[in-house]
Amino acid sequence: MAANGRLPDSALVDVAGCPGARLTPATAASWAAIRVEVHALYGWTPELAGPLDAYRPLSGGYYCQHETFLRRYVRRNTGSGDRRYYDSDGNGVREAFWRLIGQAAAAVPGTSNHGKGTTADVANLGGFSGVRYRQFAAVATRHVWSNAEGRRVLEAWHWSNVSAAPVSNPIGSTGNATSAAPTAAPLAARAPNHQGDLMFIAQSIQDGTQWLVGPGFCHQLTDPKQATPYQAALKTVLLDNGDIGQIQAVSAAVNSYTR
Repeated sequence: MAANGRLPDSALVDVAGCPGARLTPATAASWAAIRVEVHALYGWTPELAGPLDAYRPLSGGYYCQHETFLRRYVRRNTGSGDRRYYDSDGNGVREAFWRLIGQAAAAVPGTSNHGKGTTADVANLGGFSGVRYRQFAAVATRHVWSNAEGRRVLEAWHWSNVSAAPVSNPIGSTGNATSAAPTAAPLAARAPNHQGDLMFIAQSIQDGTQWLVGPGFCHQLTDPKQATPYQAALKTVLLDNGDIGQIQAVSAAVNSYTR
């Protein structure tokens, strides 16, 4: 398993709606589906707070784990009550650090969920009582995302894909890293309700594969006959590749369908 914050580039993909942001393939696909569903149901599209508010490397930049921790924690008792231990200089000794008053909490470098490529900070949710927070939570939890860790440190924006499998390929090894996508639930053979089901068929221009996509699931149609019960009621969205996480302009297509 790759070390936290040291995932190989081959284990990550670009994130819809945020140039420069990276997540594991399964998490990026799930995030894209959440954005589509929130837009279809509530008329707004969730965005990441910034490029490094998805996967966050261990060190090497202002917003990386090491640098962020040392901006928020110091080696003296600040009276904040938040004490953590970290080997900041790599000498094998973990020293005590206290959080500066007024600073947000930060995980000890090497333990952050951002270092797994399965966590994202979502912008403009408005706090735990905000309307957008409740709307986002209603959708995200169906996609097996959780704000439990965020709640523990009072961060409404901090969400993790808890269904994602860990990356299996450490830096320096050979071959492609893998991250398993969530297993889709079986689908009932019925045409969707125009107002309620919010589903569409995504078809890859590259290889012709088709996907039935809707609230809480993304199901590959391996037999063309599987699509027959749905074709009359669904829009078909053409994709430039077979990666459901790279859907382009799908929010507009789904929104158009629901109207």
